[in-house]
Amino acid sequence: MKKVAKIHRHRGWNTDGGQCGLEIFDPLDGVPVIVLTQLPWNANTSVTNMIETLAAEVALEYLPERECSRPAFRAVEHSYEWLTGDELFSMVTFDLTWPGSKKISDRPHLGNPHWQKITRQEFEALTGEPYIDAFRRVRQIAHPTAATLEAICLLRTHFSRLAKAHGPLAAALSRTDLPLVDPPESRGELYVTSLAEWLFYPEGIIGAKQLSDRTVASRWDVWELTRQLLLSVRQIAEIFLTHLELVHDRGDLARDLVEYFVHPEKLTVEIIQSQAEHTKLWSRARCYATTPWEIAERELRYGPREENHAQ
Repeated sequence: MKKVAKIHRHRGWNTDGGQCGLEIFDPLDGVPVIVLTQLPWNANTSVTNMIETLAAEVALEYLPERECSRPAFRAVEHSYEWLTGDELFSMVTFDLTWPGSKKISDRPHLGNPHWQKITRQEFEALTGEPYIDAFRRVRQIAHPTAATLEAICLLRTHFSRLAKAHGPLAAALSRTDLPLVDPPESRGELYVTSLAEWLFYPEGIIGAKQLSDRTVASRWDVWELTRQLLLSVRQIAEIFLTHLELVHDRGDLARDLVEYFVHPEKLTVEIIQSQAEHTKLWSRARCYATTPWEIAERELRYGPREENHAQ
């Protein structure tokens, strides 16, 4: 069975920031299989050029109990022909069976690597189970199809209509829900706006960037984008339902509905006010609001900000 499936972050030979796919299998024969996958956005040292060190570091971190076992583990290098989608598997053996006392650039290693190509069927026989590609979505994102681009365009145009009434809709938050895919350029918050555009706020950078459909398709998974947009719409629907509970006995319900569709921020203000009247503290650490909804929430939750005027 598969014990580990994740993005493994490591230092290249010269700089930090390297990434590769890491999977560890525990087959029936008891010898773990370490699989290292080359990722498309990794601009650092490749898996091939430092596999003797990567495999050594992974073994020390994840399989320390195997130090005295022989063989301690098996290693497989996994890569894609990204344009065709073809997979390549290579069994990798080393001069050493466990990281030795001698180090390269002060890092553990297993000596010289030796590659032997194997088929997918041979790889599955090695792990003892059908291979479910943990990085399938990585490959799809790396080279989006025409159908994917069309779907991204439809998401933008369809949800922009809802954004006209409810404000920008979150399509991807600071961490996407993908457990494996985390290209650095996708870190941040992505929104669909009322102007039918993708607006991206990069993590740690002030200001927004407008992105094209192709750029969005190359950074995020279309399934996850759709899911997050639907969750955003559901949250808005839940706010609307909460509002209906508050006003169902009022005689001016029709007026309230008009206000909701014309000025949705007023609806948000009323709901927050009903739930946060007891709180009067202003949080200066969170005073940089970017939308009327955030401003209303902060002022109603913490009270009006007290400005210091010069005497």
